[in-house]
Amino acid sequence: MLNKTLIASIAVLTIISFPTVAQAKTYKDTAKCGVIAKKTHPNPASLPQWVTGSGTGKTQAKACAAAKKDATSKIPRDAQAKHCDCGKKI
Repeated sequence: MLNKTLIASIAVLTIISFPTVAQAKTYKDTAKCGVIAKKTHPNPASLPQWVTGSGTGKTQAKACAAAKKDATSKIPRDAQAKHCDCGKKI
């Protein structure tokens, strides 16, 4: 009887002393950036008005930064991004 009680007590103390590690939360975000032509662009009318991107990260800010990086990587040559925003409905 004493042996079973001792084992049960050790099991309870182990659970209390060493809780399971919680999973880290992953945030997702999307970004939308306006596209403007540089002076060297041959046909500014052919550019898209907006580019979008998505990203993930351990914080909301890192997810937004990853989404902005993804969106700006989709901008055509001789154009640039302007006013990238995260979290808005796209």
